[in-house]
Amino acid sequence: MDLKYRSDGLLCSKKIVSGEFLTETIYNIGGINMTTFYYKGEIHRVGGPAIINYINETGDLCNESWYQNGLIHRTDGFAFIEYFSSGHIYQEIWYENGTAYREDGPYLIQYHENSKIHVIKWNNIDEKNNRPLCQLFDENGELTVESWYKHIEGCDDLTCFCECNNNVLQRENGPVHILYNNGLILKEIWRRGKYEYIKLYNSHGGIRVESYMLGNKLHRDDGPAEIRYYDNGVIMHKKYMQNGVLHNENGPACVAYHNNGKLEEISWYINGNYHRDKGPAVTKYYFSGNLNSTLWYRQGVKHRIGGPSQVLFYDKKGDVYGTSYYENGIMHRVNGPTITTFKNGIIILQCWIIYGECHRLDGPAYIKCYDSGVISRIIWYSNGYKHNEKGPAYVEHDMKGKIKTSIYYIYDIKHRIDGPAEFIKTPEYTLIKWYLYGYLHNDKGPAYVMKTINGVVNRHYIIFNVMISRQDIVDKITEQIRYKNERYCALIDDMSYNVEAKIKGTDGYKNKTCYYGEMVCNLKNTPLNVISRNITANMLNIKIDSILPSALWELTMDYVV
Repeated sequence: MDLKYRSDGLLCSKKIVSGEFLTETIYNIGGINMTTFYYKGEIHRVGGPAIINYINETGDLCNESWYQNGLIHRTDGFAFIEYFSSGHIYQEIWYENGTAYREDGPYLIQYHENSKIHVIKWNNIDEKNNRPLCQLFDENGELTVESWYKHIEGCDDLTCFCECNNNVLQRENGPVHILYNNGLILKEIWRRGKYEYIKLYNSHGGIRVESYMLGNKLHRDDGPAEIRYYDNGVIMHKKYMQNGVLHNENGPACVAYHNNGKLEEISWYINGNYHRDKGPAVTKYYFSGNLNSTLWYRQGVKHRIGGPSQVLFYDKKGDVYGTSYYENGIMHRVNGPTITTFKNGIIILQCWIIYGECHRLDGPAYIKCYDSGVISRIIWYSNGYKHNEKGPAYVEHDMKGKIKTSIYYIYDIKHRIDGPAEFIKTPEYTLIKWYLYGYLHNDKGPAYVMKTINGVVNRHYIIFNVMISRQDIVDKITEQIRYKNERYCALIDDMSYNVEAKIKGTDGYKNKTCYYGEMVCNLKNTPLNVISRNITANMLNIKIDSILPSALWELTMDYVV
């Protein structure tokens, strides 16, 4: 007997030799940890387990292994038995000569803690008795999974064992994998040539999805790769796919149905993109079966020559609801409106678009109508800009056809020389504005007039003279050039206003204050030799040194009632 002790005096191991037999026991602090039996230097025992392991904390049995001549092996029972801490068996595995194998029964059985079987695995399929390679059960003993996949070396995980796509098929006729729930089949996996064919079922036992997989992608060469069903058994859609994308060179790649069995959509795809050379790539239908819309695509973008690439239809009458023209994915039409929308046979919207920009030379590019057909809004466009040289570019009408808004634009800038550029009439007020090149401007009267329903009239007199040209002027105080090229001036001359002028200029000038009747100008740090087209600083009786350069006046106005 050979005894070894720990540094604290406790027994560490014990070896007992009897001829060519050796029994070795390893101890932990609480007692025996493991006992191993040897014969001629190899793990071996006849009539009992050759390795016995115990749980450290409690000393209860953990697992037992039967060995002969150094290999895990047993012919009259399972060679490996593992236990829960409660003492119930967790799993039993049958080994022959070191391999988990059994010819006439399951080689592995796993249990739930209530001792009901959890997993059963066989080495061979019994086609005659329709027995799989693997079965899983819930804690109530109900079958949940059946699998006909062959086990892969190094893949011991149960999920991998049942689901791994690389497993080798071991069944010729029938599914290789079945998943159950409460006795009903939820999922089946079959092998169809090179494809993995998957069937999913609903809670009523009816088929929910059929799909063909190649690797991990939906793929099929000779039919739809996916078919889905409504709960009532009606087909929801069929999809033709290759390498995971919608593709069919000989017909539509997707055909969808309403749950009443009538067509919902027919779509043509090439390599995952809408595409069809002759005819619409997408055709949709209402639940009633009437046509909903048609769309023409080429290589994934809306495109059609000689007709609208998108046509919408009403449900009941089947009349056209709207049309739109596209070329190479861009809204475009030369001879007519690009977008037209109808309601009850009446045109309610038209829009002229060329190469994606609103544009029309012989009339408004945007026309919108009320349901009655009375024009609601018209807009003139040129190359995407609101523009009309012969009248207002933007006009709105009320339901009786009377103008309630009109605005003059030149290339998106509010502008009119011979009258107000903006007119707005609402139930509360009427607003009139004069614009020149986008700026409020009127040198012959008020540029801003608002009349309210209470009879109050607000007038703002604004003169905004644009593009004043001058030469460079040397500032004698700093001896530097302060201004050059162009500046803007804006002056207000109206006895009804108190005006504060904020003037942009250089720093370093003394504060100046000038008075003209009731007008007050607070001039801070700014040169005061102001020149405009119609008004000069001398008209304001400003007594200042005329050598200072010109400046830009920015005015803020508070109307005095």
